[in-house]
Amino acid sequence: MRHFARLIPLLASLCLSAAFAIPPERLLFDDSFDSEPGAAPYHWVSLDGEWAPAQRTTRVFRQSNEDITSDSWAIALWANYTVTTKCLADGGEGLWGLGATAYDDGLGHSYRLRMGEGKLYVEKLNLGEVRVLREAEAKVTRGKWYSLRLALSSQNGGTSLLAKVWASEEDEPKDWLIRVEDVSEPYSGGSVGLWTGNCAGRFSYLALKQYDPVSDKTGELLYGTDFTDTAQGRLPGFWVSSGGLWVRDVQDTLPLLRQMIDQAGPLYDENAAVYLQLTGYTVSARAIAHPGPSKWGMGLVGYFGPEGSNYRLRTLDNRIYLVKRRLDGRIDNLASAAMPLKRGEWYNLKLSLDNVGSTVRLQGRLWADETEEPENWQITAYDREQPLRGGAPGLWCFGSAVDFDNFQVKTSTVSALNETLH
Repeated sequence: MRHFARLIPLLASLCLSAAFAIPPERLLFDDSFDSEPGAAPYHWVSLDGEWAPAQRTTRVFRQSNEDITSDSWAIALWANYTVTTKCLADGGEGLWGLGATAYDDGLGHSYRLRMGEGKLYVEKLNLGEVRVLREAEAKVTRGKWYSLRLALSSQNGGTSLLAKVWASEEDEPKDWLIRVEDVSEPYSGGSVGLWTGNCAGRFSYLALKQYDPVSDKTGELLYGTDFTDTAQGRLPGFWVSSGGLWVRDVQDTLPLLRQMIDQAGPLYDENAAVYLQLTGYTVSARAIAHPGPSKWGMGLVGYFGPEGSNYRLRTLDNRIYLVKRRLDGRIDNLASAAMPLKRGEWYNLKLSLDNVGSTVRLQGRLWADETEEPENWQITAYDREQPLRGGAPGLWCFGSAVDFDNFQVKTSTVSALNETLH
């Protein structure tokens, strides 16, 4: 704790002296559960329990099993979106590829839009296996800027993928070059990334927007970056790399993200990728537990990742807890505080997660609906023992049917400053 306390003055100083360089707060998720299935920009993965939209005075997200005796989760992923990037493959010899990934879990599962060798490809990645779903002729070469767009929509047991490529100095074509449907164990949601194969490459921006397949139109921005907020020679905040050497650079005053290695070696096996991993954020929601006789709990989830590892703000037995589930499934109670709670009453919950160096700080608060939000965090913990570094947000309950509403995830100021501290 002393180590973290020493960082507080530094954080305050950075906020004052470098405020102009702090990336703006991002609203990563904002789900009131009013959208129709197949049109919502979020996909919820249910793990135990019976999760589905339900109707109160407004629509809510309900776990309806009233006597569930194990942890019940619902994890939020981006879905039904377009990902667009502008990119250039550096000069060289041999086969090459450049592109973007979507519905990416960061663990080897994603869809990929790839250009190279005079063609455009839509592919499905499953760990080390790459399957071409559809390809089309495209006049693409090294050394020239192109724009790539991939649109995804998931419903009725399948995922539709639409793709196009065009020279960046030209207008975007109206028609899609590739249309394909994946109905064999399709992916339903996930994050985004960038990729190079057997070449160095440059990317000048990436934009993730809501997509309506009926009108074939894009909607609000879910995430975007033009790398202006990234320090020279660094990866953007929230991004992690796998293979290659990814750095922020400038070309003729244009900020870029570059992958600089084109020869196989210790850092590179001809595939280099970066992935947008959610980290350093605040999760909030309203929740109400249904009447019943048994022990019950409800809560928020952060950094959900491999083997179900996660952090959680949860209620149980008139207490609130900050807990960690490790990769081996073991649960660590990091902190707790007394909190009188009743079934049948709405509460607001908020969980904040910040990575600072080798420590993750967790903060939580809970307050009755239609009352003022507490000024201070009611519970705080610091995880230094193999802390989790990022992952998906979500919801949790135990021993009761629970309704959730007004789910939001926002990035934090500390997370935006995190790269400055290293």
